[in-house]
Amino acid sequence: MKIKDYIEELEAYIPGFQPDLNDPEVIKLNANENAFLPSPKVFEALKNLEPNKLRLYPEARSQELRDAIAKVYNVNSNEVLCGNGSDEIIALIIKTFLAEGEKLATPYPTYTVYHSAASMEGVKCVFVKTDNEFKIDIPGLLKEKSEAIFMVNPNAPTGVLLSREEIKMLLDKYDGLLVIDEAYMGFCTEDATMIKYINEYDNLIVLRTMSKSYSLCGARVGYCFACEKLIAYLDKCRDSYNLNYISQIIACAAVKDEIYHKETVKKVIENREYLSKELINLGFEVVPSQTNFLLCIPPKGRVASEIMKELTKVKIYIRYFNSEMLDDKLRISVGKREEIDRLIKAIKTIL
Repeated sequence: MKIKDYIEELEAYIPGFQPDLNDPEVIKLNANENAFLPSPKVFEALKNLEPNKLRLYPEARSQELRDAIAKVYNVNSNEVLCGNGSDEIIALIIKTFLAEGEKLATPYPTYTVYHSAASMEGVKCVFVKTDNEFKIDIPGLLKEKSEAIFMVNPNAPTGVLLSREEIKMLLDKYDGLLVIDEAYMGFCTEDATMIKYINEYDNLIVLRTMSKSYSLCGARVGYCFACEKLIAYLDKCRDSYNLNYISQIIACAAVKDEIYHKETVKKVIENREYLSKELINLGFEVVPSQTNFLLCIPPKGRVASEIMKELTKVKIYIRYFNSEMLDDKLRISVGKREEIDRLIKAIKTIL
């Protein structure tokens, strides 16, 4: 059996280490999960699930969820598509709009699933380095003359936000498809979302997820916004029942509870500022973040990878990337206050 050359050479995406979550001593701050529980309405929805629905196929278009999302974000439901996590939608966008041999450009560092998903379709993914402060190089992205540009905003794993004006400048000069992944936009203190411009630019797709600010990583629900024409093309190419019944129900419950959502986001932002201050007091250099994580450089003379290993010994898990521009840094998800305090105490002992 012959395997496609680009599949043979594919480097698979490597997620953060998954420790034993049944161990009450474990503190997991390595995957940018929300530290707080989902809305209480999610648990009410779970209690009220109809068992008979589990033997039936789910609603194919996730229409109730599309309607709920459209209402919250003030768009038409035909401008919304739901998927099995943002990763499915990323792969679907590449499969739908890019042909084998075409080029996708993305900043570096960024979410590496873009590279993996492109490689699976034989699409060339090129990285354009950010500057020393991790600012995205827009002229550099344009210079690549690609068929598509994918970028996270605020970026991951840096937490740096690109302004709306800069994105609009890019759109005004770019004829290809621009995908803005706003997975962490819910934690921004600045209104920089591009959702309101999906009908002004017919080459714009904006991604969102229920994993981060809605605390539903385990449900695997992503969604995107675009003009009706682009959504119709994506609908043609998606799997027929791409989002299961349970995830549709609980995602609906979460997105409708905007009061709880805003309260949770506020707590994450407060804890982000607290964690940043504590790390700076220990001599860390912290990259200003608009997300639910911090990228930081340990004090002079301390090795990032060694700090990560020492924390693992006391069952505290953070993220280290052995890659260019990141191998002297650590990425720490924002936890609850008691988790942050235990983390800081452990780092003090290590230092």
